[in-house]
Amino acid sequence: MAARSAGAEAVATLVGCGSGLNVDTVLVDGEFVKRDGQLTRLDIREVRAGLARSRDRLYATDNYPGGPPPAHG
Repeated sequence: MAARSAGAEAVATLVGCGSGLNVDTVLVDGEFVKRDGQLTRLDIREVRAGLARSRDRLYATDNYPGGPPPAHG
């Protein structure tokens, strides 16, 4: 196995141990998709609402395995 340079080790560590929380800014085709740590193309409330609607539709079907999770109280 070939030896890796210190720079390659640093990159491997960043890629392997990082997450989206570590990213401040992302540009795609010259447009910001994340700026100052915030997504610019998504409304997280809208995404969550859509996920909740999908979940509710799945649980409303008679053949969904397991049924809905217990309510939090």
